[in-house]
Amino acid sequence: MPPSALHTDNPVNREKLASHGKDIHQRIADLVASEKASTIASHLIYIASFANGENQIGFFEAGAVTKLASVIQDSASQGQERHNKITPVQVMWAAAALQNMAASYCDTEDDGRCYW
Repeated sequence: MPPSALHTDNPVNREKLASHGKDIHQRIADLVASEKASTIASHLIYIASFANGENQIGFFEAGAVTKLASVIQDSASQGQERHNKITPVQVMWAAAALQNMAASYCDTEDDGRCYW
């Protein structure tokens, strides 16, 4: 399922991802460390974690926080070999994924947004 199918206003598809069990979360989290798939995996964690507790917990248990944080930390480290391979868009999606995993959501009908 491509990340575009999991867009913010499609909670049904986020639930479908969660229904595949913990293995899917582990596979996606492991891709964060991949040079070729890091950006798309981070984006998928970002959107799948939006207002979906099962995905938030699944990715947390799969070690996604450490893996996403490593992308950000490695990008800021001078002199490391991986530093030059990390793109700004990788860092952006890793940071966005961490934010959605850490966020609290409101129990609003169909979207989880808080209308304070």
